Amino acid sequence: MSVTQSVQSEGAELVFDVQGSGPALLLIPGAGGTGAVYAHIAPLLADQFTVITYDRRGNARSSGDTTADLDMSQQARDVVAVLTAAGHEKAIIFGNSGGANIALQVAADRPDRVAALLAHEPPAVGLLPDADAQLAFMEQVHTTFLTEGVPVAMKLFASSLVGFTGPVAGGLGQGRDVPFFLGKEYRPITRFVPNLDSIRQANVPTVLLVGERSGDASYARTVPIIAAGLGCPVVTVPGHHLAFLVDSEAFAEALRPLLSAYSAPHD
Repeated sequence: MSVTQSVQSEGAELVFDVQGSGPALLLIPGAGGTGAVYAHIAPLLADQFTVITYDRRGNARSSGDTTADLDMSQQARDVVAVLTAAGHEKAIIFGNSGGANIALQVAADRPDRVAALLAHEPPAVGLLPDADAQLAFMEQVHTTFLTEGVPVAMKLFASSLVGFTGPVAGGLGQGRDVPFFLGKEYRPITRFVPNLDSIRQANVPTVLLVGERSGDASYARTVPIIAAGLGCPVVTVPGHHLAFLVDSEAFAEALRPLLSAYSAPHD
């Protein structure tokens, strides 16, 4: 059974859900910002872990200033606020896509709250050899949103995804969250460059995850670069960028041994 709670953080009410028991596992959503993206996988892991999911500020059930650009440091502080309100000092933190970028920010800013970090395909494209071209594409998506609207911009955005055999599944937000993502979150997330030195010096246990079907997608090519900078392993997991959503059982089974290896003491 999932229990819904909320916490105030810097002018926003953050709504979060907790289910299961055991070491804390906090899942950070990327585009769309809703914890519901983990609705399929969270129950599969709740037999061994206290799984915490939440809606990022300005998304879904959470409030916040939707006129302000996403602030990565504030996002990290929100994670800490949710973790504290859920009653845990530390958690294993998993993030997908933009959520993986936020997880890297948490590890840099508050390593004391991170038992381990599992970052799935973080789109920190500024680290890539072709960073200028990748960032130009991100700007094109944003400009397309401003000039031509959500459907055209999302079609362009989806063209950068690799390994999908049909329409992009509902992990990219819906309703009001899509324009918020395209207008206020997309550029700050993709311009983000993680502080790898801080994470490495803090000895945060970290694993970078890459989908077996993600090929040469920009968010897959960042994985070995970040892993090399941190001196941490890369683990290949099933599926594509949203595999945890569309093939949850296989993804959960791939995560389980990693989560068990890095489990924090039950607090």
